[in-house]
Amino acid sequence: MSDKDGDAASSQRDRLFDQPAFPYVVIRHLPAVYERRSVQFVIDAPPPAATDNVFLVYLARPAADGLAEGRRGCVVAGLSELSGRIDRRSCAVFGPEDAIYVEPSGETRASVDIPRSELHWGVA
Repeated sequence: MSDKDGDAASSQRDRLFDQPAFPYVVIRHLPAVYERRSVQFVIDAPPPAATDNVFLVYLARPAADGLAEGRRGCVVAGLSELSGRIDRRSCAVFGPEDAIYVEPSGETRASVDIPRSELHWGVA
């Protein structure tokens, strides 16, 4: 593999984690195998057409602002349920220095470090 190939792989990984559209979730399937999904809030409506890259969060009613504490809690609760069901670590990312890591057990950990590499996930 040439250095150019390595740079391309690194660039692809950076795009996965450094996109500015917040909030989003990251699911850790295996060491160095991550899936990023944008968050879409759904309010008293049928879900939109299924897509693999969207994490749906159902709300009972609209909130005044986009990331009201209630919405943050709904994202984390939904991600906790998903992490437990698929037995995978995950992370809800709300800003460039605002993340909540979720273990399959439901345990959560707030962090100013958003997932960019294996270092943020700890030892497998």
